[in-house]
Amino acid sequence: MQGPGQDRVDAEGRGGQDRHRRGGDLRVIREALAQNPDFLVINGERDPVTPPDFGRRVTQAMTRVVRIEVPWGTHGGDDPCTDKIQQTFIEKGSGMGLDLSCVDKIQMTPFVLEPQKEKTAGE
Repeated sequence: MQGPGQDRVDAEGRGGQDRHRRGGDLRVIREALAQNPDFLVINGERDPVTPPDFGRRVTQAMTRVVRIEVPWGTHGGDDPCTDKIQQTFIEKGSGMGLDLSCVDKIQMTPFVLEPQKEKTAGE
């Protein structure tokens, strides 16, 4: 019998995967959070999977967090502005002094439908 937090290995040699599906070892997560790291949380304004409220709630207890709500953004949206912010955050290892000015300039991606072709008498 194994105690809490111990890795398990199944017949195929996959250790601890069931634990990771449940969100990981809470002890490890608590230890990491105790270090008070910087966080970058990006939510899309129109994300049906992880709505902006999720980002607001998850960051309430964080003291060193940059939270961005992307106007018109959806789930996993790709935008040069947020790409640059993420890259800078990773390079600096900090959210201090990130230039977020481009976020307010993000435009909705146009949604265009091709006009229907009119049918002629012979079609």
